[in-house]
Amino acid sequence: MYNMKIIFKKIINSVFRAASSIVPDTFSVEASFGCKATKGDYVLPINYDLLPLHMQDDLRIGYDIKEVKIYKLQNVFISPEGIIFKNIKIFLPSLASILIKDLLGHAFLVRQFTPFLKPFVEFEDSVIVAHDQWSQNYYHWMIDLLPKLLLLDDKLKQNILILPQYGADYMTLTLSALGYKIFYKVKDNSILKAKTVLLPGRTAIGNLQNPELLGVLRELLVKAFCPDNIKVTRRIYVSRARSQKRRLINEHEIIDILKKYEFEHLYFEELTFLQQIEVMQQAQVLIGVHGANMVNILFMQQGTNVIELMNSEFTNLVYYRMASALKLPYYLVPCSPDPSNKDKSDGTIFTKNDVDIEINSFDLEKILQKIFLY
Repeated sequence: MYNMKIIFKKIINSVFRAASSIVPDTFSVEASFGCKATKGDYVLPINYDLLPLHMQDDLRIGYDIKEVKIYKLQNVFISPEGIIFKNIKIFLPSLASILIKDLLGHAFLVRQFTPFLKPFVEFEDSVIVAHDQWSQNYYHWMIDLLPKLLLLDDKLKQNILILPQYGADYMTLTLSALGYKIFYKVKDNSILKAKTVLLPGRTAIGNLQNPELLGVLRELLVKAFCPDNIKVTRRIYVSRARSQKRRLINEHEIIDILKKYEFEHLYFEELTFLQQIEVMQQAQVLIGVHGANMVNILFMQQGTNVIELMNSEFTNLVYYRMASALKLPYYLVPCSPDPSNKDKSDGTIFTKNDVDIEINSFDLEKILQKIFLY
């Protein structure tokens, strides 16, 4: 019986995926201005000249971000993941990435025709949808979702903001800091129907960010959560040793070096969101392995230093770009992928990015000597 349910669901998904791609678009959409297009170059890492050539090539690529629109749609349905649909057609700007369209299960599209099975909630008032299929991730919440919400003016912010039933404390705190007060949390497996939906577009594609919006976001959050005149005194190493991926396998080799330079060894998992902000506001230097812990450079004061440890065989520059936008001097330390962990990679972008790494402690100490003028 269980296998039959799985087979039936696969058939439904296949049928509705195919149908969704060929049915005509019946969305009633208005589009207004969200923010202007922008392009420019990033500030290169301080140690750029010492980096491998393939990394240098990637680092020299600037940004070219298109104009962003705010969409207003009429009489549409909304899934818990923020997917907007009507007549089994998905509104593509509601997806986290166009690349995931064919990876989605499409069985949820049936729900608009079966309110008698699980009645969906209907909204006569306008609602805002800004979350997507990745928003439960700390990076995507802070750097994708929140900048989208900056596009709406104070009047539009008074509408109901649709949210999944996320539980992290930073979510409500950051929304309130941006002026959002009215929420409706969608239950799992529920479908909403709304007379009017406001959907702010993605402010940047992939692992890019809009530098101007990122600066505004930082200003608003720091103003909301941080007292004035915080002294920059702390030297912080954030460990990923308790994570399941992207750990520094020879962390023990650099601990003595870091102690010599008076670094604290922290785990962000042990700190609340507000405590993490406080630490970052006090940080003179942050050292961390590439990962969501580095999102917190958003709260560092201008002119303080970021040192990122990164897999030399997978150049993911999201935090380099953040540091540049936030005017933070940035150092990149290439690290070797762990050979035993590397064998677990299936060659996709995700697993290449997730392998554990090993650092050459000499490379790190050279940077520390430069920063502290030893």
